[in-house]
Amino acid sequence: MTVPFGGRVRDPQEWMREQERRGAALLAKAEQAKADLENNVVTLSSPDRLVTVTVNPGGGLMSLSLSSQAQERAAMAGRSTTPSPSNDHGRCSRSVGGSSSLS
Repeated sequence: MTVPFGGRVRDPQEWMREQERRGAALLAKAEQAKADLENNVVTLSSPDRLVTVTVNPGGGLMSLSLSSQAQERAAMAGRSTTPSPSNDHGRCSRSVGGSSSLS
């Protein structure tokens, strides 16, 4: 029996066991890479540390937190720190995909 790269198989059963071991090792590496990717989240804060955002590998928002200073600033400006779905959602979604800001 001839194998790739010009080698010869002396024991087909041993060759098959080796292929199964190699396949299992590759599968284990692939599963580990998948788990690493799924657990890979990114957390970033604004330069002034007022806003902190965490996203998953697909860019989905996992958390958004405002510092107490940000909440105080919003209160002083007479605005609610709770975004209104009709107004702030559009601004937030535009800022994620483009250069718009949340302020």
